[in-house]
Order: sequence, then structure tokens, then C-alpha cells
Amino acid sequence: MASPVAEAGLYNFILPLRAYQQPKLTLKPIVLLLKEEPSEDFLMAVSHFPMLYYMIGTINSLDDLLKAGCLHADSIVVVGYRSHGLIYDEDHMADASTIVDVQSIYRCFPRATLIVELTHASNMRFMKFNADMSLPPGIQSESLASFKTRSFRESMKRRIKQQNKDHLNYMFREPFAAGHVFSMSMLDTLLYQAFVKDYMIYLVRLMLGCEQAPGSGYLSSLEIRERDYWIETYGRLFQKLCSTNGAIPIGLYRTRDPEEFDFIDAFPKRRKKEVRDISDIIENRMKTLNIDGPLNMTQRPGNSYVILNPPPEFELQKGDIIYLICRSSAHAEAAAQQQEPADPEVVISMDDYESQNFPQTAL
Repeated sequence: MASPVAEAGLYNFILPLRAYQQPKLTLKPIVLLLKEEPSEDFLMAVSHFPMLYYMIGTINSLDDLLKAGCLHADSIVVVGYRSHGLIYDEDHMADASTIVDVQSIYRCFPRATLIVELTHASNMRFMKFNADMSLPPGIQSESLASFKTRSFRESMKRRIKQQNKDHLNYMFREPFAAGHVFSMSMLDTLLYQAFVKDYMIYLVRLMLGCEQAPGSGYLSSLEIRERDYWIETYGRLFQKLCSTNGAIPIGLYRTRDPEEFDFIDAFPKRRKKEVRDISDIIENRMKTLNIDGPLNMTQRPGNSYVILNPPPEFELQKGDIIYLICRSSAHAEAAAQQQEPADPEVVISMDDYESQNFPQTAL
């Protein structure tokens, strides 16, 4: 995780990753990349967490990223810089430095999974922006021909104006749908509801793992594998988990494979040369810093998105990550002792599935 300063919010970020229900063998290191030396109070508060490290540096330094282990990180979390003393020409320019730094990371490490915090939700349109991407030749020619018509241009203008008025247009952006970017301003609606629902903030803290309550559950996940193909639909998975483990699915995370109509690189030769130059620079810095590890400059294929509460007939696919609300271990053990042993031919155990919280490893 990259953060300008060691704030109290970092403690709430670390807490779910080191919760009591996490198996010890699944714990992975957490590296905090801070611009300033953390205070003694912060170090004392996080000193009891295992496998937690920090170093002084910034994300716009290639050496600092390599030293922090970005080549081996499952996720890189970037916290937006909040400065009340700086004056910007426009309010939305507050995210300019964060967007530029993140775009540089995407260029240097295309396979990295980034989770970025922005101040303004409208700036999500600049995340993972690539001007070199274009439509396939057949579709591109049709688009250019239709763009020449006046009716098409007028409809595009109306669509752009409507998107600018809509405060929820970020929901249709690929980075947001994949969970790679978020903004604290999106939580404003929860604050409005808290006036009439006094339990709202406490419920959100319980779901995020920032607080614990006797008998309360916790968020977890389950990955669909080949041996789970017989389940077929989301409705059957819901019934199975509820009847065997007491877990409640609330949605899934899917990665779609690339198809023929996806965007392609408009300048493949220039892109190859750029990738080769960046790769040479990174390899030279790794040799200088005595860092060993594979360097993969290929991008992750496909697009990812979240589907909340799919219909019962929704078909599952290999690689789908199911989000669950699981019972606490103490509550599950007490319920198991009260129940009679079930017929193994009727009830199928789910003890063999691997349950884990996301993200597991963060830089």
C-alpha cells in the first residue's frame, strides 16, 4: 500500500487482512510505502500485526517500487494525497498527480493489479486511459462512416451532455466495474442514510471487518473451479452454501475473456519498442539493486466486473469469485453441536473449499 502519511485509516485497512478467521498459512506480507516516517503511536498500534513492514519512498520512484516488491504483489493500493494547503486552478486537478503516477505504474508493470483512491469520482475516466487503442478495422470503418452523418454527431453530443449531468456515470467505467478505482465521495449517500438509520455506520464497519461483535459474521470469498461445475447456476450454489455452511452469497466477481470485437492497439510497432525500452530500464535497475524476479510485460487479458445478487438461473463459470457472508467460527461450532449428523449422501460438505478475504496482499 502506497500512502503519503501513516493515517489512522491504514489501521482499518490492515485489520481485515489480519482478522482472527484468516488461516495462518494464507497470510501474505503487507508493505507500507510511506512518504514520511510514521509516528510512534502508529507503530505501536500496528506492531502486533504479523508480516507487516514499512519503508520510506514514493510510487513515482521506480527503485522504491522494486524495493517494496511490486513484482510479487497481488495488489497495489494507492491512497490519494489530500493536501488542504495547495490551491488548484480547478477542483478536479487534485487527483492529477495520483493519476499520472498510476498511469506510469501501468506502463511499467502492466500485469499489476492496482486499487486507487481518487478525490473526485468524475476523474475515473482517466484511469487506464490508452490513446493508442482503437476499434478493429471493420468496426472502425463503420464508425467513421457513421460519424460523418449529422444525425450521429448530434446524438453523440446529446449523449455526452447527458453523461456530464449524470453523477453516476462512473459506474459504467471499466476501472470502477473491475474494482480498480474508488472515491470516498461515493460514500456520501451512506452518511445521508445514517440520519434515519442509526445502525448504518456500525453495519458497514462490521461488513468491512473494522469492528467485531459477538456472533457476527464476516466477509469472505470462494472461487469456482472445475470440480464445482456440477453446481451450474447461482441459485443452486446459494442453496448449497446456506444449507451446508450457513454462508450467504451476495454477488460475484467475473473476468471476461477477450473477444474479437475488443479494442486493439493502433500502433503495434511503436508499442513493442516502448515495451522493450521500459523492460530494459527495469532490468538494469533490478541488477543494480540486486533484485531477482520474473519481469512480465504482458497485460492481463479480459475485463473484470462485479455482479451483485445475480438471478437464480445465472450460470457460473470457472474463475468466478463468489462473495460470501460467513458465520463466525464460534457460532458455527455451537450450531454444529446442536444439529444431528446428516446423511452424507444428501448433504455435501463444503469444508474443502478455500475461503479468503480480498485483497490478500497489498503494496
